[in-house]
Amino acid sequence: MGSLLKGTRMTTIAWDGKTLAADRQAHHGPSNTKYECKKLRVLNGRAIAGAGIKCLNDAMTNWIAYGGYLPEACKQGEYTVVVASAENECEVYEGAPIPLKIPAGVKRAWGSGAQAAMAAMECGKNAEEAIVIASRVDLDTGMGFDSHTF
Repeated sequence: MGSLLKGTRMTTIAWDGKTLAADRQAHHGPSNTKYECKKLRVLNGRAIAGAGIKCLNDAMTNWIAYGGYLPEACKQGEYTVVVASAENECEVYEGAPIPLKIPAGVKRAWGSGAQAAMAAMECGKNAEEAIVIASRVDLDTGMGFDSHTF
C-alpha cells in the first residue's frame, strides 16, 4: 500500500506572494484515518508549511528554523516544505535540503489540491480562499487552514 502513496502530497499549501496557507487535514497511512494536524508554523520570523511524510516535514522544519543535525532521510525524502520569510520571499524544499526560490510575484501551490488552489488564485482568490476552494474538490484537503501574512 505504501507504494500507492509514494509521490503524493496529502495536503494543500498555497502562496499568493504575501500569504502562506496550508490545510489542517492529515491521515494515517493505509488506514486513511483522518485527523486534524497543524502543518504551518511561524518560527524565527518565517512561515513554514509542509506536505508529505510528517516526520520528514518536522525534521526539515527544525533544520530550517534552528540548523543543526539533518537526518539522512531528509536528503532524499518524500516531502515538500515551503518557507516564506517576507512579502514576495518564498522558497521550497522538495525532497532535498536545497531550496528553490520562487520569483517575486509568482503564485504557487503544492500538494494534492494544488491545481484547484492555483485555479482559485488565477481567478483572483487569495491563498486562504484557495485552500477553502481546494478543500471542496480534493478529498485529501480539509479541516480548515492555518496561514501567515507578511
